[in-house]
Amino acid sequence: MMRQIIFTFITATLFILNLNAEDSLITKLISLEKSYFLSDSNYEKTLIAYQKFNLLILNNVQDEQSILEIDRIEYDYLLSSEQIKFFWNAALINFLNDKKIKAIHFFERYQEISLDSSNEMLLLSALIYSDFNHIKSTVSLVELSKRDTVFKCLSCLQKDEYANEKSKKLKIISSAFIPGLGMILNGDVIKGLTSTALNASSIILINYLILNQSYINALSWGFSLGLKFYTGNLKLTESLIDKKQNKKLKMESVYCKNKWQIILDNYPLKFKYSNFLVN
Repeated sequence: MMRQIIFTFITATLFILNLNAEDSLITKLISLEKSYFLSDSNYEKTLIAYQKFNLLILNNVQDEQSILEIDRIEYDYLLSSEQIKFFWNAALINFLNDKKIKAIHFFERYQEISLDSSNEMLLLSALIYSDFNHIKSTVSLVELSKRDTVFKCLSCLQKDEYANEKSKKLKIISSAFIPGLGMILNGDVIKGLTSTALNASSIILINYLILNQSYINALSWGFSLGLKFYTGNLKLTESLIDKKQNKKLKMESVYCKNKWQIILDNYPLKFKYSNFLVN
């Protein structure tokens, strides 16, 4: 009884807000939601949620609302032909909403049961795996480039994190052995030379104090300013490397986004619409 009262209240509220929407999307969604709410069958609930999902994407509702319906669908109840469409659409919706882990899950299910080898499938594969599986993304891009050279520009998707991390470690190690060298290798020559000069001066001073048997002063300088100069050199090296890499990534991201848009204008990623809709 309480369930019926709650749903009646929701329906009445939405009806008041949409008095002229008898044949609109919202009216159909309300009707389906009522059926879902009143059903005790998981099978029926899945079919109703699937109808809602298809209505949403058919009407270009491609946000969290569609994702919520995806989570309500037990796809084992769907026919194999509908599963293919569902997995593709679910992968695409999640990808467009930057939920790439879930997008990969549905995309892999799509690949398991479909024989799709189209440009569209390869393009979505390249995009979905770009941040998570370098090999799969590259394989898709290579195949796309064989079919149309325009896809070569999407090589910007391949972020070589290993190479960036290796370069960063090399520069920091360089600064550990020769203070300032890592900054110089990073392109910050003036800061690198300044660091080298400060640390070299500190070493010379400590050596001078030791030669003059001022051991306490040598230890005091070495563990205060000398150590501060040295550790500061390492921290500054890491900071400058991160700053440069982030700037480079931002520039590459803008470039890649522009190229991506050009590709999608020619090879749009489309939803696979189902006939499984309410009249």
